Amino acid sequence: MRAKQRLRIWTVEYNHVISNTCLNCDRSKLIPRPSRDHEEPVVHYGLIGSANQAVRDGRRRDQLARELGVYCLEIEAAGLMNDFPCLVIRGICDYADSHKNKEWQGYAAAVAAAYAKELLLVVPIDQITSTPTARDTLAESVHRFDVPLDLTAVPVIESFLGQHNELDQLWHHERLRHFMGLGGMGKTQLAIRFARGHSNDFTALFWLNGKDRGTLLQSLSSILPRLPGQSQDTEAMNDEEVEQRARHVLRWLALEGNSSWLIIFDNVHQYSSVDSGVDGAYDIGGFSPWPMGLTELGKSFPIYRLESEDAIQLLLQSSHLSGSNTIKELEANPDALALVNRLGGVPLAIVIAGAFMRETGTSVTEYLHYYQEYWSDLQLQSNPRH
Repeated sequence: MRAKQRLRIWTVEYNHVISNTCLNCDRSKLIPRPSRDHEEPVVHYGLIGSANQAVRDGRRRDQLARELGVYCLEIEAAGLMNDFPCLVIRGICDYADSHKNKEWQGYAAAVAAAYAKELLLVVPIDQITSTPTARDTLAESVHRFDVPLDLTAVPVIESFLGQHNELDQLWHHERLRHFMGLGGMGKTQLAIRFARGHSNDFTALFWLNGKDRGTLLQSLSSILPRLPGQSQDTEAMNDEEVEQRARHVLRWLALEGNSSWLIIFDNVHQYSSVDSGVDGAYDIGGFSPWPMGLTELGKSFPIYRLESEDAIQLLLQSSHLSGSNTIKELEANPDALALVNRLGGVPLAIVIAGAFMRETGTSVTEYLHYYQEYWSDLQLQSNPRH
């Protein structure tokens, strides 16, 4: 259980040499420590500093010790203190400086557990039974599962056209739903619209990138610091830690009483109920918070092309033609109808066309001409005559 290397303390000014160990650090920077006449753990009673991030700086450590009178620093208890008072028992395994490592972590944890056991043996039984448990205390916290929707990494458009019937059906259907449609049809924006419109109906909303299994794990892992009661704000160091953090999030979603959350899996192009061997496909059912997994993906919502009126209105908005045209005028323009039809009523294609017209001052008729001309060229390149 004990680490092979003796725990050393270095001068505050000396920073760790980049390595997994301190073997390459300058031994002349060590602070001499008197030898102990025993190898038993020493118990310290006093204040423990709890925060939402680990301290790896000797100067900062000493500053906190002076200003707050704390004996040590830790992060696990930080998320608990706001919900219920408790006694924190910690095993010290490093000096909270740049030389911080995990060599003594196992031993320190075992010592803390042993002390906690001894402490409970001397606490009167009636006092233990009358004390509310952590589970009961947390259950009284109304907002213990609240996590607001964060769309920082998600492209959001302000204008939203069409698909209103789908939005109504989503809210009145079972808890599992999935959108089906070609790229650019507006699946992501429809999900964003739904999440925004019902943000007050869920305690937590999460947006996950399901491009592939690795990306989904990273996306889940990044949620962990946002969960109530969690204090890990550092990035995972390797694939194993990413997987552990992702599974931690799934366990949090499965906690008793935590049943009003919304998760949106975006960019899932290939999925399978089992490992099918198809390139890019993965078993999305393995990312279910429920023990039974996802036996099915719920009701399918096919996303179709925009109707002509909605498509022309989107073109009007994205091109900023509203200053000189109205939707009635564009509808009466055969080139506008021809353009949105040539673009297949695909929202993304229409927005790109509108942006081009806005930036270049190109008219609808001119853009349609360019489109037809270059489309013919592309067709010739892809199907050259022999």
